[in-house]
Amino acid sequence: MNRTDIILSVSMIFTIVTALVLYFALSQLGMDVNQISENGTYTDNVLYVLEVILDLMTIVFCYLAPKLMTFDFVKKSIRENEDNYLKWAVLRWSMLNLVVILPIIFHFIFGCPSVIWCSLVGVIMMIFIWPSRGRRESEIAMCKE
Repeated sequence: MNRTDIILSVSMIFTIVTALVLYFALSQLGMDVNQISENGTYTDNVLYVLEVILDLMTIVFCYLAPKLMTFDFVKKSIRENEDNYLKWAVLRWSMLNLVVILPIIFHFIFGCPSVIWCSLVGVIMMIFIWPSRGRRESEIAMCKE
């Protein structure tokens, strides 16, 4: 395995472990969401805006992540130096990290179960951009064309 494969594999494992640890750790804290909302620390409007932002972020990032390597400026960057592939692959993986981890955090902070679907969509999208040697070689070859 070369450096790029190792970094992407570690990033993938870190994302999955972080999401699982966050989910189980926050579920064990025993936060009473109803008590938070009764104290008036957030309103329904803020919750609605948060849900819309997370939904839009999920839609945009899940569209951009698989298509990132097809953009001309990305192809040009990789054509100039193959080491730039790592930068773009980590950016792509990080976009989906946000889609997976942020809804889990906001679910437990604000108690809105409707944002959990964003995490599930992000996990499903990770399957389509799973970092592997074959994917790296085919995407670098595609960028050189």
